Amino acid sequence: MNSLPASGVEIIVKQTDKAVAAVDVKASSGDVLVNRFDVNFNKRPWLYIANLIITDGTISKTVAVTKSTSTEITVATSYTVRVDGLSILIPKDTTKTLTIKVDAVVGMPEGDTTEDITV
Repeated sequence: MNSLPASGVEIIVKQTDKAVAAVDVKASSGDVLVNRFDVNFNKRPWLYIANLIITDGTISKTVAVTKSTSTEITVATSYTVRVDGLSILIPKDTTKTLTIKVDAVVGMPEGDTTEDITV
């Protein structure tokens, strides 16, 4: 995990392109082509996130976060959204930072005013 963005990022309803986490990926014995990236959540992501973006700063891929694009791993506690088709090349002996960004939903679920989500 990269130290930026720091944990505890706050996202407000309707906010877009907000970095919430990042991962450093190092290619040591040869070039690495990253084609997919899974992001895990501890809540139903489609209730709070409209879009999920994975970027290396040059290449970005966005996926709409819906119930059908989210996989429930453990009922009510573990969900995964997969971003396919990245094609991010990491040359041998280099490190790239892949940043996870989100667009917030337009409105919170009825009765919710705040929610803590772990990515």
